[in-house]
Amino acid sequence: MSTLLLILLCLGGLWCCFTFWREEQDDHRFCWGSACTRLIHTPYYRLLFGIPNWKLGTLFYLGMLISLIIPLPFWMLFWGRLLATICSVLSSFVLFWALRTKLHVHCYWCYTAQTINCFILVILLVAR
Repeated sequence: MSTLLLILLCLGGLWCCFTFWREEQDDHRFCWGSACTRLIHTPYYRLLFGIPNWKLGTLFYLGMLISLIIPLPFWMLFWGRLLATICSVLSSFVLFWALRTKLHVHCYWCYTAQTINCFILVILLVAR
């Protein structure tokens, strides 16, 4: 059951990443208001090494999906997933803080991805 939930959450996270990719292409069909456009032009959009957050998110969600399929020893999968998820949750907290205190915008796709990251962490810890 937890594997199915993780797969669904990762697919939802990939959809959020797809939304930001479309926003970078000046396709404003998925984003409401100016929050996405405003966020894209700030340093918070490229939190690590100048790489857009949606690309890092795509790597995270795809890596999580692959780790659910590949049969590796349990401890390798658990600790690898846990470390990646903790990093994504920590970056989610920084991005949430930036949205609320620095940019003063509501980005619902960002909030969705941040919530997904937190749910993935909870599931990993509970389903251990």
